[in-house]
Amino acid sequence: MEPEEVLADMDLTESESTVYMTLLRNGADTASAVSKKAGVHRRLAYDVMESLTEKGLVSYVDEENRRVYEATNPERLQELIEEKRADLTELEERVDAVLPDLMAHFTAEQDERDVKVLQGKEGIKHLFNDELREGETIYLIGSPEESEDILQYFLPTWTKKRQENGIKIKGVFEHRMRGMVGEHEPIEHRYLPEGYKSSVSMCIYGSRVGIIFWIDNPLVIMIKDRQAADSFMSYFELVWASAEA
Repeated sequence: MEPEEVLADMDLTESESTVYMTLLRNGADTASAVSKKAGVHRRLAYDVMESLTEKGLVSYVDEENRRVYEATNPERLQELIEEKRADLTELEERVDAVLPDLMAHFTAEQDERDVKVLQGKEGIKHLFNDELREGETIYLIGSPEESEDILQYFLPTWTKKRQENGIKIKGVFEHRMRGMVGEHEPIEHRYLPEGYKSSVSMCIYGSRVGIIFWIDNPLVIMIKDRQAADSFMSYFELVWASAEA
């Protein structure tokens, strides 16, 4: 991993990272000289030096009518992380304090019907965590083998939470999943016919329905609607009745 990548994760701009690394590698110098070595505009270099100084990553001394800048000890980056951690802790406390009021407004304005479209692995996680929040039995059709690979680091923690909350799964899985789902108790499982393979799975929990397209950059559709959930449940019962034990 390159230092510039880490500095970018520290919220330094590309110019700030370039100037900081130039100072570290070449030693103290004027803003004009650093701008040439770093390949940034001279005016921008002065602004960047000021910004880095405010962050405590650069210091300066005035020598004979010129200002010389120097990178501070890189351990300052760890101090910045600690400062961010403290700020986040304070922010978390403030959010916790106002969350009940925010949730009251959110709940009051929710329609009986709600549809969300999400993308990527984070979208799948959002759906799975919503299942935990609802706490209802999860009725599942067509979870493909690929789901175990895509969510290999997330599923163990999610399963543990589901088990702790006593949330049951009743699912019809792809035939390839035989021997893989029993470890996720409490679970009642049947299987689709051998050879059947689909990149789409569906789950029903309470008054909610989740549809996942297990494709590149997965697509997730979340539906909150009692009539829709009941309709999907009728479909689930039909599939369950004809599935292999």
